[in-house]
Amino acid sequence: MNKTKTYKIFLYKDLLMEKAVKWTWSVFAQYAHARIEFVSEKGSDIIEIGYSDRDNVRLSQEFWRKLDVSDFSSSSFDSELMEKNGDLLGTAFYFLNCLWERDVNREKDHWGRSEFSTSIWKEFGHHKPFDHVNRMFARLASQLGIEIPKRKSSVFLSHDIDAVYSAWQEDGKVALKQGKIGSFVKGLKDHMMGKPAWFNFEEIVKLEKKYDARSTFFWIATDKKIPGVGKNADYNVRSSMMKEVIQKLSNAGASQGIHKSIDSTSLSEEVDSIGMKVDSNRYHYLKFNFKELINEVNESGLKMDASLGYAEVYGYRNGYSLPFIPFDLDKNQPANFVEVPLTLMDATFSRYQKIEGGKASELIRSFIDEYETNSVISILWHNTHFTNLKYQGYPKVYEDILEHVKNKGMNTVSPIELIEDYLS
Repeated sequence: MNKTKTYKIFLYKDLLMEKAVKWTWSVFAQYAHARIEFVSEKGSDIIEIGYSDRDNVRLSQEFWRKLDVSDFSSSSFDSELMEKNGDLLGTAFYFLNCLWERDVNREKDHWGRSEFSTSIWKEFGHHKPFDHVNRMFARLASQLGIEIPKRKSSVFLSHDIDAVYSAWQEDGKVALKQGKIGSFVKGLKDHMMGKPAWFNFEEIVKLEKKYDARSTFFWIATDKKIPGVGKNADYNVRSSMMKEVIQKLSNAGASQGIHKSIDSTSLSEEVDSIGMKVDSNRYHYLKFNFKELINEVNESGLKMDASLGYAEVYGYRNGYSLPFIPFDLDKNQPANFVEVPLTLMDATFSRYQKIEGGKASELIRSFIDEYETNSVISILWHNTHFTNLKYQGYPKVYEDILEHVKNKGMNTVSPIELIEDYLS
């Protein structure tokens, strides 16, 4: 299919949530590399969307009625979401925006986060999320005779900077436990000399340059501790030392973003206070509610968020392997930023699943192979996972990833490129 081909769409006037239906179709068109035009009259070669089996794209009136009254319980949608001949656009809309997470009856963890263990994925017997929306779009394209071109996937590499000066304590505990006194002494000495092991940003960029890769660093705006909640940064991002290294990273081609803290300050306030220009965000500890995230990022003026992933499992939390503009149900319109789903995180393997480095490398490379077309694979590797004490073997895993991505001929992309590609 010529990617510039235009498809004309006719929507019946009695459609519920017309703007949401149009939005879902626009996401499909972006996936299919097609142009769309909504028209007011039916005719030849015009795709008709309505509630009848005679329409080219059939919608479930019951499905959209339930959404219209904010009924988000998955039990209400089982047949429409999962049966072979269900509402493909409705299914895509429901998953793209993680609407099951708005069900007030679903449990949240102590952070108030929606977990995989209480998700619709787990409810329907899946051990991790998969590309369910892609599959709905593929079925829709087949139904309409639209050919979806295969394009080489790209990779978004990023590093959340939670800690810099704690290496001597965290790595040091492991060194002492393993009887590696020399490693403990070296870590303590480096810390005393102002060269902590996790102040390794330039080394990270140097390694990435070896494989023609680029990455983004997400920085926390506050070092304030929240009693009974958790820690933010152990560094001051506005210190002269941090400013100097951030400038060096930018000069070397790396991008900078904000890592929204767990403090009660708003994202907008932290963007204003961080002391540098940023276009993108990721929430610290992935502590967010997706509905609130949409409101907060909209208000902040940022053009990209990269938080939508699960901590305990890898894969596409919303079932879609590309960035997308979320739909703001509260305002009944698309948001004004692009969401880049988080796909693979070091801590998922090292902390949550407790997988040794070699096995983690194998799983990640297999995932990259599975999604080597029509995807953006977002990979988060903390600076703390570049030392071989607390996270033994994980520095090698990251280099394995870089090598595999290069061998696959995949490009690494920046926030600016993703914003230009998916928000324009």
